[in-house]
Amino acid sequence: MNIKDRIKARLDDLESGLREGRHQASDEERAQMEQLLANVSIFFSTLSEEDRDFLNAARYAIEGGLEWK
Repeated sequence: MNIKDRIKARLDDLESGLREGRHQASDEERAQMEQLLANVSIFFSTLSEEDRDFLNAARYAIEGGLEWK
């Protein structure tokens, strides 16, 4: 699996977690979501503008415990 595929898989995992509300669940699940966000954020400069926007929105939702729609 190349780096682009790994980044896409992490973005997909992040989106799935947000849709399932894991960032609003237990402290452990929230910590896992924060770690996943951090793992994707290290590639921020290589992401498309759309993916960067998604990552910023995900960060906002995770930090604020907001519902993902």
